[in-house]
Order: sequence, then C-alpha cells, then structure tokens
Amino acid sequence: MQLFMNKWFYFLVNILVVTLIFFLFTPKYDLENYINTWFYVFLLSLVAILFLFIKKGGFFDGLAFSFRRFGSMMSKKKKDYMGEWKDKPAPSQTINTTFYRNLRFLVWMQIVILLLLMAIYYTI
Repeated sequence: MQLFMNKWFYFLVNILVVTLIFFLFTPKYDLENYINTWFYVFLLSLVAILFLFIKKGGFFDGLAFSFRRFGSMMSKKKKDYMGEWKDKPAPSQTINTTFYRNLRFLVWMQIVILLLLMAIYYTI
C-alpha cells in the first residue's frame, strides 16, 4: 500500500501512460509527436494543479457558503435553517494534501522532462 503513496510510482505510471498514448494515437513515431504528447498530458496536469491551488487558497469558500445558506433558506424542508450548512467543511478544507503534493511533484517532473526533450529536439 505504501507503493501507491509514493510520488515516484505516480511518475513512472505517468511515463508509461504518456508512452502508451504516444504509441496508440500518433500516426508518425518521431520526437516531435512525443513532445506533443507530453505537452498534452502536462497541460491537463497543470490545469488540475492550478484548480487545486485555487481551491486550497480558499477562493471557493465564500461561494460555497453562500450557496449552502441560500439552499437551506429556500428549501421546503422544515428543519433547523441555521445549523446544517454551518457545519459542513469549506472546500479548502477538503483537499487531500498527499494527492496535492504528489500532483505538484508530477507537474514539476513533467516540466523537467519537457525541457529535456525540447533541448534534445533543438540540438539535433
């Protein structure tokens, strides 16, 4: 189980996934298409890490709080209107920090790989 928590395991899985995508969906096997495949996967990872960074910073906390309060006030259920929505955790408190750190490491390693591949591509 400790293997699945290791950031290097995720990195190796990432390399395998990118290579598999490259061999399955690329019409021509060359370095340029391999770099493009890495960039597409990197872009998806970057969007995910930026969303988690914004969520971790608390940007969505006020918005979620307001929607929960509005939903409890406008609900047809006759309950305690002020209790339930106050007890729910904010979105910034629900982030798995291990997953966030592993994904951040993965994005940095993808940047390093992309830079190395670009250096190889432009020197050849």
